[in-house]
Amino acid sequence: MRHKKDLSIRDIAAQAGVSTATVSRVLNKKGGYSAATEQMIMEIIQERNYQLPEKNAEKVIGILIQDITNEWFANVAADLEEQLFVQGYSACIYNTNEDVQKTSWYFDECMRRRFSGIIIVSPTMEIARKARNATTPIIFLDRTPEQKDEIISIEYDHYLGGYMATEHLIRRGCKSIMFLGMEQNNPANSARMRGYLDALKDYQLPILEELMIQLNDNYNLYDTAYQLIYYLLKKKLAFDGIFATNDLRAFGALQALQQNGVKVPEEIKVIGFDDISLARQCYPALTTIRQNTGELARTTVQMMMQLLEDPKSIQEKHLVLPVSLVERGTA
Repeated sequence: MRHKKDLSIRDIAAQAGVSTATVSRVLNKKGGYSAATEQMIMEIIQERNYQLPEKNAEKVIGILIQDITNEWFANVAADLEEQLFVQGYSACIYNTNEDVQKTSWYFDECMRRRFSGIIIVSPTMEIARKARNATTPIIFLDRTPEQKDEIISIEYDHYLGGYMATEHLIRRGCKSIMFLGMEQNNPANSARMRGYLDALKDYQLPILEELMIQLNDNYNLYDTAYQLIYYLLKKKLAFDGIFATNDLRAFGALQALQQNGVKVPEEIKVIGFDDISLARQCYPALTTIRQNTGELARTTVQMMMQLLEDPKSIQEKHLVLPVSLVERGTA
């Protein structure tokens, strides 16, 4: 009789008269086998005192997320955790704050702990390059890597969202529309800006550089937008619409407008992006572009399970999910 350390899944499969894939499914509780087959395999395991290799002891998916204090990211993390739980996996969530050193350390920690897979929400360019050499299944969310074929990625249609938001403001009569939130090295916002610019071109409206506002502060979204719009109003900058790249920036702009006696939406219209709970709770309620976090989580976890089961079965490595316009009181 062989020692337990020498026993392999192949040995168990041979004794049970089944395939190694069936043994693996039983060990990982993936289904697709009869109760009799499961009982036979488990009896062999108990008789031979087989122990799972350490790398399979924990069914854990690491989640690296940009900013857990931001409601949209928090909702993504919560929905991912729920969907992973349904599949029998636990989630280990790391808040990166887009810090290069912290993100790299957390990524290495996931690899050291031999997690089953890693989900990276809003990855930086540095971590994207590092992930290309990993053997662990990895999925990018919210931002697309430069080389799409090198890794699995899922995102919402940021370009279409930017176009829809701008077009909605134009159809509501706006002719001088501000883009609030132009950021360097942010592919999602860059795509939203392209949609904004194309909508202006299609409707033959001028593109004014003074209305394309750069905001690189990702952690004081409300305060930065509030202060800037307050300042621009005092400077008498002329505009009749604001497309903000997230709802917190839109709310900051809305508050600055109201505190300066500007009527919304009569004088200036505002539209945000994300559809967080604040969009429904502020007054007037915020018109916005919705990114459904529940849909994103379901799609992501389904893709991760497919990667873990059979990586070669993945046909589409880059998925783009649709966004929708939610009309409320600000535009």
